[in-house]
Amino acid sequence: MNSTSLISLDEKLYDILVVKGPQTRNQLVKITKNKRSTIYDALVRLDLKGKVGKHSKKTSNRGRPKVFFNAVATDMKPQGI
Repeated sequence: MNSTSLISLDEKLYDILVVKGPQTRNQLVKITKNKRSTIYDALVRLDLKGKVGKHSKKTSNRGRPKVFFNAVATDMKPQGI
């Protein structure tokens, strides 16, 4: 394969999380320019494979906490973003 080959969204998200660290789903939407539901589906697949985890962080006294996704396995090497 050459350097212009396409990689799957799952691999792209994993690469982003490895390189940039924990990200919210909205941050991943802005980076990848994909729909939130598409990002969510990919994150669920990665979670089922044990590649990502999530944690919540309270940002203020009111409202819902932000949910951050992070890479938990390092056997997949980043493809380059």
